[in-house]
Amino acid sequence: MARPRIIFTGILQRCRRIWEVTRGVCTESPWVCLIVLAAILLTVLVVVVFSVLLKRIVGTRATILLDLTLFWLFACLVARALVFPGSFKLFQRNIEATYRVEMSRQYAHFLRQHLRQFLRLVSKQSDTVPRGMTVDGVATSIAVIETLTASFQMQ
Repeated sequence: MARPRIIFTGILQRCRRIWEVTRGVCTESPWVCLIVLAAILLTVLVVVVFSVLLKRIVGTRATILLDLTLFWLFACLVARALVFPGSFKLFQRNIEATYRVEMSRQYAHFLRQHLRQFLRLVSKQSDTVPRGMTVDGVATSIAVIETLTASFQMQ
């Protein structure tokens, strides 16, 4: 007798938590709640109408089989979207842009550091100015490096 009572109280506690979370979301943003609710209701309505019409055409067993197959395909699609979001064109650009920004941030730090060291080394390497190198050239090179690193940081 005690075991069903424990299971029932556990279910009630989970329902209470779900209700609290839902109520919190709805009080913070009621429009989002209404839009999600409308989308869910519209989806359920379309699925029910599709199943009823299909049942009239092909029968009950074929309808159940087709509904289970479509549900399985939808579950696979959702799982693929959650595990590999870059596999969809909708998310692909955002993921690629985020990756590009992060790589350029990591690269810009080392680029600036190593190129500054190289220019300092080249400019101080000998007492005489190397052939073809001028002070304006070094200043222009430093400006180019600063521009490149600023460009990488903006991405």
